[in-house]
Amino acid sequence: MTELNDSIQVEVLFADGKARPVWFVWRGRKIHILETTFVWKHAEGTTIFTHFSVTDGTDTYELAVDSKNFTWKLVRVEAAWSESSFI
Repeated sequence: MTELNDSIQVEVLFADGKARPVWFVWRGRKIHILETTFVWKHAEGTTIFTHFSVTDGTDTYELAVDSKNFTWKLVRVEAAWSESSFI
């Protein structure tokens, strides 16, 4: 698994009181999310971060949104192929 913490743009669908990421843009590439596999939250001081473990069908990504300023980060990626190509 490769740690990144890169800023990303995310398209989010809100339904039934829940947010679901649909796609994100990372390093100029648009990645379509096929499934959200897990969601969890953690706090740093007064800021709540919501994390989403998602997959595009090949690779697994951890996205996180900052509840104070609504910025998104790609925290880490687990690639089905060589992770060194992400660095």
